[in-house]
Amino acid sequence: MVKCKHIHAAGFLGTGVVSRTFLANLPALVGWLGPVFSPLNRATPRVVSALGAGFTVLSLEEMRGCETLFVCAPPEETATLLDSARRHCVLQGVDTMVLVESSALAELPPNLPSMVTDFGCLSVFPNRRKRAYLVEGSLRFRRFCQNLLDVPISRLVVARREARVMVDAGIFLAEEFCLPLLEATQAAFVAAGIARDQAREIGAELLRESIENAHFAGRKRWTGILHTRDQRRLGEIVRALHCENELLANLVMGFSRQSLAAMGKDTDWMAALHSGCEKNGGKPVAALARIEHVHSQEASPAAGMAKPRKRRG
Repeated sequence: MVKCKHIHAAGFLGTGVVSRTFLANLPALVGWLGPVFSPLNRATPRVVSALGAGFTVLSLEEMRGCETLFVCAPPEETATLLDSARRHCVLQGVDTMVLVESSALAELPPNLPSMVTDFGCLSVFPNRRKRAYLVEGSLRFRRFCQNLLDVPISRLVVARREARVMVDAGIFLAEEFCLPLLEATQAAFVAAGIARDQAREIGAELLRESIENAHFAGRKRWTGILHTRDQRRLGEIVRALHCENELLANLVMGFSRQSLAAMGKDTDWMAALHSGCEKNGGKPVAALARIEHVHSQEASPAAGMAKPRKRRG
């Protein structure tokens, strides 16, 4: 094991993609960043120019002795870079190693924790109106990142180390299902005879209100058909959709079942509803509604007490 004192405050390993990251011209790097190495020597001057700090080195050996090490490259290249750095004893003695942006998705050496004092991942949190940063690592690493970026703690989204894929899963759930849900809402309104533009506007407004209510009130505002297990009302909705658009009916059934499961609620009551939809799929909606209305009147204790209407004329 090669031991060396810290010769440089900070060093950089990576490729030209740095120009598209938050590191480009970051004020904290000026006067602090030392050696900069890229696997493609011709690209190293461009990396230094994009960083606005540091100086070019042509070999990994010259990276030894860095107290802080930034690594920025695509995941596959990051894994190769870290393996080369390990073999050239660059990682030994590093106090803090920062995996930047997509480097967080790289496969890391299993013995990395034993070679560096602390390490973590730092990237821009995607799709926030006000720029925020995703910090994956220890409390010590979070403090390091806050000092590096010179931002208030509210701008840091803190997660456990190597949790980027789970963060991406959360972003996926928030983004990918919103448009299909809006399209489905619009299609239901259009099937009811509402103008297409107005249907989309109403759908968007309802979705915004639902999100705001869920955000501020949480489960207290989850009081609708699924929460109350209103099988009759849900059955009417699904059968109406089934006659107009079978795909939408299947979407509502599947999403309702998964939503109940995700909220820790019983889903068994939907089994009869599902089988009923398959049996009654070919019947007109109005006929089904009349049948259900008759059944509900027969089952009601007050049904026999209702006075018959007088016929006019």
